[in-house]
Amino acid sequence: LKITLAENPELILDVLSDHSVDLLEILEKGVQEKEKEERIKQYSHFIQNPIPVEVEGERAILGDVNAPVTIYGFSDFQCPYCGKAAETIHELIEANPGEVKFMFLHFANHDMSDVEALYFEAISLQSAEAAWKFHDEAFELMGQIAQEPEMVLDEIVAGLGIDVEKFKNDLESPELRDRVDADRAQAHLLGLQGTPTFVIGGVPLAGAYPLEEFQDILDMIQEQDATQEQEAAQ
Repeated sequence: LKITLAENPELILDVLSDHSVDLLEILEKGVQEKEKEERIKQYSHFIQNPIPVEVEGERAILGDVNAPVTIYGFSDFQCPYCGKAAETIHELIEANPGEVKFMFLHFANHDMSDVEALYFEAISLQSAEAAWKFHDEAFELMGQIAQEPEMVLDEIVAGLGIDVEKFKNDLESPELRDRVDADRAQAHLLGLQGTPTFVIGGVPLAGAYPLEEFQDILDMIQEQDATQEQEAAQ
């Protein structure tokens, strides 16, 4: 058979041509598996050498505040991919109760998202729950906010059940301006290129990846923690 194929290579080409779709699927699967293998290597490196993230002031936490793994999300309220990733973060926390908590950091690249960043922080001074409600609605109504920002944002705030007058005063706070600017500065310091970018227990993940990718990183971190605990107990 080897001799026959060597003498008649067109036979191989004929077979490949007849199964071109199957061949393409095999090649694509191979590329995906290779890319994931490379990502796993990178994740392992950062689990051993985590990226440090420093946060200014008390922040609204999504999930159990005592959870062992913290996810920092450098995000932009006018970024559609950030909106998609926000849904994934909710799913991750629901799938891992008590295991992971999330902190929203501001890498605002638009004038409007910069305003929304200040809104989020001003609201969080009164209620973390209200801040996360604003977070979800702001992403859901992104298109409307871009067209009629003042009206839509006022409607969202009015439905949060917070003290609106206090909110307006807090919105002018230079401390909140510094907080948002510090988040952006830290994103640049870490060399982040775009939004959304997450730092999961020290492991960077750039992009709106599906839930499975976040879960893989979380599982690797938990496995590492369990191994260290076992070694310490011995």
